[in-house]
Amino acid sequence: MAMSALFDIEDGMKYVKSDPAALQFELGRCYGIEAWVERAFYRLMKDDLSSLTLNEVSQIGLTGFFWLARTKARIQSARNTIAFNVPPLVNAEGCRTVERCMEAWKCEWEYSVRQLLHHPEQPISCVDLLDQLRNSHIAGLCYGCQDLTVTWLWGKSLFTDEERFVEQAIAELMKVQRDEPIRAALRDSVAGVKIEIPL
Repeated sequence: MAMSALFDIEDGMKYVKSDPAALQFELGRCYGIEAWVERAFYRLMKDDLSSLTLNEVSQIGLTGFFWLARTKARIQSARNTIAFNVPPLVNAEGCRTVERCMEAWKCEWEYSVRQLLHHPEQPISCVDLLDQLRNSHIAGLCYGCQDLTVTWLWGKSLFTDEERFVEQAIAELMKVQRDEPIRAALRDSVAGVKIEIPL
């Protein structure tokens, strides 16, 4: 990358920006390019941790891997909570099919939403789930009840926490990034000091 930047080699810069995410993360942290760290972290969040090679984990580093694993765990916990707790239906004023709407909402949640949130290959994010619920009609549910309920869910932080978890992790990584030169200088200054431990 240093050579690509020095000689203004476009292909080298494009390679780092596009593939692979772990390399982009490492180089972004190494050269202090926060946009690369952020972009790479978002890309790594889409991968299963078990798919990372030892080399990729090494490139991500202990701190990066910690925040990646922690963020994934927090998101999974939020998705589990959402998937297995059917939120209450907000009935529209004047709804004449309250019982049918409640049953349709419960069925949609238990049979469709759970599968979308826990799909083994492409689980949907909570925000995308809310978009999908807003933009499609649920059979047996009146439009008024569906609209009020989805609008109410948008106001619940649990459904928008995924993005907040990722932003917190990136902020912590950036904070460590800014502190790293100081810690490295301290390590170097202490490296020559012999520490004696009394027995």
